[in-house]
Amino acid sequence: MKKLKIKNSTSIKTFLPGQVERAVVDEIKDFLHYEAMLLDDYHLLWDWFQLLTDDFLYQIPVRVSRERHSGQSLYPEGSFHQNDNKFFILKRLERLETEKAWAEESPSRVRRVISGVMVMPGEDENHYHVRSSFVLYRGRDRIEGDVLFGQRHDLLRRDTDGLKLAHRVVYLDHTTLPTRNLSFFF
Repeated sequence: MKKLKIKNSTSIKTFLPGQVERAVVDEIKDFLHYEAMLLDDYHLLWDWFQLLTDDFLYQIPVRVSRERHSGQSLYPEGSFHQNDNKFFILKRLERLETEKAWAEESPSRVRRVISGVMVMPGEDENHYHVRSSFVLYRGRDRIEGDVLFGQRHDLLRRDTDGLKLAHRVVYLDHTTLPTRNLSFFF
């Protein structure tokens, strides 16, 4: 079977279909669909928060345009739209419950489609590297909605409570954000 090369944020991983048991791949896909349902409903964001490990890291690097043959990264090291740990996610969620979260007054209507899920084994039997593509629609009041595209690179960790999200890097396909703010989660 042909090996596909998947580039992640730090190295090239070799993806060979069948490295992870089909039952585990299906469980991970179910986890991602459940997570998408929670993220799409702002009333359920605290339930989503329970899916994060204590050492969770959430990153959205800035994408820049480069000439095809420049050899430079599309995502310059150290440049992020967001670079948050679980504590900062907690503070963002707490702020959303106050009257000072103007960017979400009234709340955004968010819907996402997750596809192209690929699962690779992690450093041990409790870790999985997961890549997925997304299309996300975000609407506000009567303002025309925003559509964002990209890929998520996740590290999932299994603990006694099941699968948890340990690290997410969101690679947007946009060099200029097509939205007024990033007050939602990918």
